[in-house]
Amino acid sequence: MTGVAVAGCAAAATAGIAASLWVATVGGQSLLSAALSGAVSGAFVLVGAIVSAARPRNRVGWLMLVGGSLWAVGNGAVDLAHRGIIEAPGTIDGTSLLAVSGSALGGAGWIAVTIGVVMFFPDGQVPDPRWSWLPKALLGTVAASTLGVVTASDANVLGLGPWENPIGLPSGLQPVSGLLSLFAVGLGGVTVV
Repeated sequence: MTGVAVAGCAAAATAGIAASLWVATVGGQSLLSAALSGAVSGAFVLVGAIVSAARPRNRVGWLMLVGGSLWAVGNGAVDLAHRGIIEAPGTIDGTSLLAVSGSALGGAGWIAVTIGVVMFFPDGQVPDPRWSWLPKALLGTVAASTLGVVTASDANVLGLGPWENPIGLPSGLQPVSGLLSLFAVGLGGVTVV
């Protein structure tokens, strides 16, 4: 079971990184930027795979593996959306789905590797029983961040021109989306402190 999960996450991350590199190559963008971005998420995946395989009960490895994979897949999806909306309109199907899901997945992955890893480092447990509420706060952070992305008119993706999130809240309710994102930042800050 562990081997299958590790292989699946590694394959998903590889696909996301490959998508970003492909978009940079065909779009004439900086290959170095795409490669460095892929190297960062790939490093989390690699270290997470090693820790998860060696110590399957340690949450740190799983947070690095899954978080890095989500981050890589999210980046790849957003890059594909940018290609299909801005660089070569109409060449990629499902660009709105790619933009919204990519932003949400990338955000969740980033939270996992930046907050989750710190929370459970080094042994996979919270530091003290009095901090047992922290994992729930981490899930709340991911949930609020995801809802903020899904309801935002731009899905928190910059550089997509006039594109609007088809499932975003109407303009009059956009402050709700902003409040969700702000709540996620605040809750994330509480889990780190």
